[in-house]
Amino acid sequence: MLDLRLLREQPDAVRRGLTTKGGAELISDAVALDAERRRLIKDTEELKAERNRASEAIGQARRKGETPSGAG
Repeated sequence: MLDLRLLREQPDAVRRGLTTKGGAELISDAVALDAERRRLIKDTEELKAERNRASEAIGQARRKGETPSGAG
């Protein structure tokens, strides 16, 4: 099994190492998929942080006896 960090940092070296074993043609796809995965994780974490900020604001408004906007 290949280490993703090695694949990310040295794709050409990994590609050269796999030329005799097979699979070298998949390195570009693997690097692209890893980049997409990392982007999605980042986006997810940003959305979670936004949700947490909104939840905190709602909690503070309720403690003050206010009705948060959008609440029915």
